[in-house]
Amino acid sequence: MSNSSNNQKSSNILSIFDLTDPIKDVYLAVLRAGTASLDSFMLDTNPKISETEVKIYLDILVRQEYLEKYKDDNIIKYKVKGLQRKGREVPKNIWEMLEKE
Repeated sequence: MSNSSNNQKSSNILSIFDLTDPIKDVYLAVLRAGTASLDSFMLDTNPKISETEVKIYLDILVRQEYLEKYKDDNIIKYKVKGLQRKGREVPKNIWEMLEKE
């Protein structure tokens, strides 16, 4: 696997700016929605592109590992991949640090 493939796997927010505008718009719409099916995407965003084009862009984003495709009650849905926030950790020596001050 090349470095560019590894970089795309990270799916960070800055890497989406390498996408062309229609694909980037589809990605950002899914990002705003949290999760989206093709039907809900078409209803909620009312895109200026056809449903066929949206489906192609969603599949491209899945193939490039920006989105994750899954089934929910036999409905295919998409969600942004790899942007979960990591919880904050309290240092193990917190009491020692506080006592010093």
